[in-house]
Parts: sequence; C-alpha cells; structure tokens
Amino acid sequence: AMGVACICVWDYASNNSRVFGEREIKDFQQFIDSHDVAIGFNNNSFDNNVLRAAGVVIQPNKSYDLLSEIYSVLGSRQKGCKLDDVVKANFPNAIGKTGDGAFAPELWQKGFYTRVIDYCLNDVRMTKMLIDKILRSGFITNPVNPGSILRLKRP
Repeated sequence: AMGVACICVWDYASNNSRVFGEREIKDFQQFIDSHDVAIGFNNNSFDNNVLRAAGVVIQPNKSYDLLSEIYSVLGSRQKGCKLDDVVKANFPNAIGKTGDGAFAPELWQKGFYTRVIDYCLNDVRMTKMLIDKILRSGFITNPVNPGSILRLKRP
C-alpha cells in the first residue's frame, strides 16, 4: 500500500538518468519492456514488489538484483552488505548514501519531492558505480571481508 512517488533509473542505452513520476507508470513499464535487464540493489525483495503493486511487471528473467548476487556468492545473508557498505568497500573515497530510505515516504508527504528524487538518484549513481565495476572486471571487493573479492555474475 506504499505506492510509487518516483522511479529513478540509469538508462545505459542513452547514457543518462531518467525519472518517472506516479503518473508515468505506463511510460516506465514501456521503458522496462524495451530493455534487456532491470538492475537494482535489493530490487527483488523491495522495489519490484512496490512496482508490482503499482501495476508494473518486471519479469524475473529480466531482473538483476546486486544484493541477491552478493548474498548468493557469500552463501547467505550477512551484515555489512547495505548499499553504502558495498560502495565504501569498493570506492573508499566515494560519496555514500545521502539519507535513509525509511524517511522518503514522510519527506514526500511533506512536499520535499526534490529531496526524495535526489536521494533516489544518488542510490542509482552508487548502484551504477558497482555495476560498471562488475561489467569491467567481473568482481567487487567483499564488503564483509575487504581483503577478498566476490566474483559476480554480470547482468
């Protein structure tokens, strides 16, 4: 029952970010349908469910969940695998999270739309950094044990 306020994505085809609003759900579905894969961080457990409730269908074979891939290689769910943790392990000088997603619905309801969009775009930026590293090298630094690497399936 949460609903969709905004959807922020990186479009590798146009090399640009995109933002879809709640009135553009059909446009987002067309966008997803026209691409080979939808990549996210914890999207299988969270984002895809919120989108499904809004009428957006992302086929399981088109969904690449970076967090699920990390847990798969680690062999189980483990602490230290939040998006910010993974980014900091791989890009120590990178700007990390700019907020907490738990506060996004409250900010949106109070009318701070651009703050929520900026927060979401920053998460997209961080996820893209990690995906680009995986596409280049096939691995990321293990956030749980930074002295080792995780070889991940490429999207």
